[in-house]
This record gives sequence, C-alpha cells and structure tokens, in this order.
Amino acid sequence: MYLTPYEDGVLYTGTGGIRRINNDGDQLFLPMEGNLRGITFVEPNTIYVCKGSEVEKHTTGGTMLLSVKYNDQGDQMYRNAENISINGKGDICVADYDSAGNTDSHSGVTVVDKFGKYRFSYSTKPPSWIMDLCCDSGFHIIIGYISNTIHVIDKDGHFLRKLEYSGIDKPWSVTIDNEDNLFVSQMHDDFLRMMKYMY
Repeated sequence: MYLTPYEDGVLYTGTGGIRRINNDGDQLFLPMEGNLRGITFVEPNTIYVCKGSEVEKHTTGGTMLLSVKYNDQGDQMYRNAENISINGKGDICVADYDSAGNTDSHSGVTVVDKFGKYRFSYSTKPPSWIMDLCCDSGFHIIIGYISNTIHVIDKDGHFLRKLEYSGIDKPWSVTIDNEDNLFVSQMHDDFLRMMKYMY
C-alpha cells in the first residue's frame, strides 16, 4: 500500500523497515522500527517516511536528516501520518488522520517547509478520510478522498477545485508524472485511470 519508485525498483514500508523490490527480489533496504506508512523517494538520495505521529527524512544510506513532529508552540502536528508527497519547493505535504474517528482540525493535510516549520493545514467540512495525495509541477496538492472526490489546493492551502470523472468511486491512490498526467486507482476496481487536468 505504501511504496515509491526507486532507481532499479520500488521501495516500500514493510517488515523490519524500508524494503526494496527489484530483479534481485525483495530485500530489507533500511532497518527501521515503528509504525511505518507512507514513503517517498526524492532524487538523488533522500527518503521521507511517515512514522506514526512524526515524519522522518533520511539519506538512502540511513542517516536521519530531519524529524518533524511538533510546531513552534510545541504542539504535536500529526496523529497518524498516513501518506506523504514533497513538492518542487521541498515542502513536506502529509495526509494525517485520527484513528479514533474524531473529526477535528487534526484530520486533513498538514504542510511544513523543508526545514519542518509549520505552514498550513487543510481539511474538508465535514472532514473526510484522505486516501492519498500528490503534488504537480505547479506545487498544487491533489488529494483523493474516500468520499468520492478529489480536491486540488494551491501551494498555500487555498482550495482551487474538485476533479470529477464518470464513475468516480473511492479514489485509493493518486500520483502524477513529469508531464502532469494524473493517475488514479480506485478501491474496488481493476482499472488505472490517467487524465489530463487543467490547473
């Protein structure tokens, strides 16, 4: 469920830490403890991973470069960091949810700058569970919700628009390529949808 392209294969969070799958098989890449979830690789050698109530930045060699957990007031920023995307400015965009089902301001997207300083949060009203998120070349954040909707917000957290298509049903994963083609998979079908969207 949590994976990212990496050089000659794929990295994912699994048993014992971060694992790599390639032509040589499935091997432990970086040993790591904790509740690991979302992961993303940023060239040339940086890995970001969601780890319970914090987000960590590591080199591919395993050196921790940054741990993001609290804002300037000392308040915890994440309850359950689920998925992660890094925009072209280096902002760290995290989908966070409350496993207890509470619907407060902690549910949604939390964005910090590349140094881990809090920038903004975004959530729907009423709150909805975020399945995935990604960032395009214009630094916009694209958010897939279980409530059959996809939102696009700008780099400062302002709502721009909803994306809709025929048959939208529980967008499970969203990702974007270098030409801003948006790819969407849904929870209960076998299709991968590719679309161009105007931002």
